[in-house]
Amino acid sequence: QGSITSKHFYLAPQGRHEPKQELQATIQAFFEHPATQCQFPARKLFLANQLSDTHFPQVECEDLTTYLDSLTTTSISIIYASGYLGNPASMFGHVFLKFNNENKHSLLDNTLSYGANVPDSDNKLTYILKGITGGYEGHFANQQYHHQQTTYNESELRDLWEYKLTLSKEDISLLAAHLWELSNTEMRYYFFKQNCAYQLAKLLELVTQTPLQASYKIWSMPFDVIM
Repeated sequence: QGSITSKHFYLAPQGRHEPKQELQATIQAFFEHPATQCQFPARKLFLANQLSDTHFPQVECEDLTTYLDSLTTTSISIIYASGYLGNPASMFGHVFLKFNNENKHSLLDNTLSYGANVPDSDNKLTYILKGITGGYEGHFANQQYHHQQTTYNESELRDLWEYKLTLSKEDISLLAAHLWELSNTEMRYYFFKQNCAYQLAKLLELVTQTPLQASYKIWSMPFDVIM
């Protein structure tokens, strides 16, 4: 993903720009340093599918297992929150993922939302300038759906539109594993481009194999991803 800046996300010196080198470095690391599999579970799923005759060393990943158990789901929805003029970053809406679990109330479903990590001390002008120029670190936040509904629907009076995605169990597993990889990396947040819409589009493109954003646009907007 274009906004990842952490060197720890890439195992090869030029892995950011040389996919073949990164692939070779990943396979080597999985054998020589098995714990690396805990850092890159999505890569392991992909390689296990592509290299059926290759068997990587077994390794226990307690933190990863706990994380994946928390995202137990039967389906995934993308939620679109309509625009809100009270917050510059939400003027054009917001999108996030909802992990649906049929065994509990939907308000208790887990969600994953991407946004800027903004200190409380920053004023609105600083917020706008840093948001546009990449002055904030971006991160994925894991909250239950009732927190999102309270914030967007009840407090800010915004409409929430839910679109359930037709994804296979394998697709869902790959998305959850890749989100774990992204949660341990550093990313820059840009209001007009590498924002919530950009990150979710890039994430879903892993399994849809279809571009979800127009290549000719210099911005990424939540509504464009929904359309």
